[in-house]
Amino acid sequence: MSFRILLSIAVVLTVLQSIGTAQSWVHLGLSGEKVYGITMAESVPGKLICGTRSTYSSSGSHYGGIYHLDLVDSGIDTFYQNISVVDFASLPSNSNNIYAALHVQAFCSPGILKSTDGGRTWNWKNLGLYIDGETGVDQIEINPRNPLCIFTSTSGNHGGKAYRTLSAGNTWVELDNSQETGIWDSNVTGWAINPLDSAIVYSGCTGVGMIFKSVDNGDSWNRVFSGAGYPGPCEGMAINPQYPSTVYALFSGSGVYTSDDGGQSWSWSNDGLNDLHVRDILIHPTFTDSIFLATTAGVYISGDGGSNWTEMNEGLDTLLVETLFFDPEHNNLYCGTHDGVYGLGDQLSVNYRQTILPSDWGIERIYPNPFNSEVTIIVQTSKSRVVQIELISILGSVVVMDQSYSLYPGRNEVRINAKTKGIQSFSSGTYLVRIGTGTEQMSRKVVLIK
Repeated sequence: MSFRILLSIAVVLTVLQSIGTAQSWVHLGLSGEKVYGITMAESVPGKLICGTRSTYSSSGSHYGGIYHLDLVDSGIDTFYQNISVVDFASLPSNSNNIYAALHVQAFCSPGILKSTDGGRTWNWKNLGLYIDGETGVDQIEINPRNPLCIFTSTSGNHGGKAYRTLSAGNTWVELDNSQETGIWDSNVTGWAINPLDSAIVYSGCTGVGMIFKSVDNGDSWNRVFSGAGYPGPCEGMAINPQYPSTVYALFSGSGVYTSDDGGQSWSWSNDGLNDLHVRDILIHPTFTDSIFLATTAGVYISGDGGSNWTEMNEGLDTLLVETLFFDPEHNNLYCGTHDGVYGLGDQLSVNYRQTILPSDWGIERIYPNPFNSEVTIIVQTSKSRVVQIELISILGSVVVMDQSYSLYPGRNEVRINAKTKGIQSFSSGTYLVRIGTGTEQMSRKVVLIK
């Protein structure tokens, strides 16, 4: 499942309250289906568009399809069957245009389907793609500033290729895969496009677990990540829309990797995760430090940009979660599982509040971030308290233990001068500012630039 100036740690409470104040997920429908894609379209209000994956076993085959799930009466309309959907892609600016990535499964045709009417009708968009009985499509990523430009990739038993279209899927062209300037790891299974500078594109791979970056809209690439050993298959990527130098990459078996500097350096962000088989990441569109994570052990939430995670699984009858979708108009959160679709939100008569962070105090802001000479920490508190502030390296060692600070009800500003605290002797990079009261602690990432 990118970093910056962080908002209050208590923002996660606002996020969960905006979703609702309830205790449980609600099962909405498609029981027995493995749901890998969820989206919505303006032309079909009150319905989820769901894509399911086909399965094959010795006991028989179960074929996937594309369905409309009615949120009022749980009715299901079927619009395509005998396919294996692994991803949906659409843009809020034109939600009626939807792309579906179809992978290989017995007796199911792989490729890309496109709908321009909210999922009612679909047409194949495979011209230029190499697909066969062992090669299917993995993920689709639409350029948010130019919807004619889309990236996709294929994978299979004999590897896969990366593609780009500049014609909204009418024709696909294979991307450079040379070791000099291309994506030379096989099977691209994660894409992310910078929403402020859409020429910047990231691709995460499954072959040996590399990440590549392009600054020219995919014409050429540089490798920016290759973990020690094999981190596992890439399951997805995401960029913080407010602070696009923060990039997240999901590797099944290794968890979440985060870069705060546009891919130059990476670190694990797995604190609190009980399962590292991550499947999907979703960043809240307004409170971008609040991130949701789908795993094979349920759904997790972070209120601090991925530094810490807490599970939110009450009401989930299955913990095998494949995809997440957020409806900002109605503040509803949805997840696709191996037993259909679940929802969370007031519009579902659901009340959910997860008390994972102290509600009576929190870090409101740290600025400037990145910093050089001085950094200011703004802390809100409802009562007087004494806190200790520490600066911690990304490896977990305390590099500065500052004195105690007395906080008073309301908004408090704490300034730390890099010169007087000896911070200027440290190397540039990512650190954690940790504030503790003895019984409660919270932390925020900061970047030191010299």
